[in-house]
Amino acid sequence: MDEQNGTGLNNSPIYHQFLFQSGFFSYLMNELTYQEYALLDRIEKVSEENAYADRRVYLKELAAQVNLSGRSLSCLVKCLKEKGYVLWKHDGNGSEGTYLIMTDLGRDTLYKNKTMLKQRFAKVITEFGENRMLSLISLWKDLEGVMNGYLTEDCA
Repeated sequence: MDEQNGTGLNNSPIYHQFLFQSGFFSYLMNELTYQEYALLDRIEKVSEENAYADRRVYLKELAAQVNLSGRSLSCLVKCLKEKGYVLWKHDGNGSEGTYLIMTDLGRDTLYKNKTMLKQRFAKVITEFGENRMLSLISLWKDLEGVMNGYLTEDCA
């Protein structure tokens, strides 16, 4: 039991999220980490919404949509670039903005993993139950809302 509140729950959400991300996703995906998959998916969505013919996504746009520091985002983008999933370019001398363009390899890898995840999650949802899954998602969103309220609070 947890000494602070007697429930044993303080680290439980973090622990279970870690197990889900590191266990379930790492078991299913051998090409992408959970973070890489999520970022590629976000790049794809943003590139479809913007008006650029080359489907570029500016890092500023991306940073506004993902909950990562600029440094963390840059490190993750560097990994995607090294794997050949994105091109990382800049306007002018770079001071005007840097942007990403997803490569064919990036799109193919994302599509393959997305298809596989949909198939696996369909089985999980069937076994777990659609109503239970919807309830879980709703509760998780509520929990995230509460947790986000404490992000800037001093943890003293």
